[in-house]
Amino acid sequence: MIERKKVSGEQANELKAGLTTLQAHAALAKPKWQVVRAAAGSLKSMLENAAGGKLITQALPYLSQLLK
Repeated sequence: MIERKKVSGEQANELKAGLTTLQAHAALAKPKWQVVRAAAGSLKSMLENAAGGKLITQALPYLSQLLK
């Protein structure tokens, strides 16, 4: 979605940072779940606001698993 130019600028940078955080913690033997939940929650909020909320419908199944 970022590469397809559906989001850009500051919002794209924030999404990339959140994704990088999730990827880094996914690679850890003992991820810090508080950080994972915070990053997933932040991504969820950004996606709800991006493109009129249409992007969240695609990402919600993945993020909901991390927000439990």
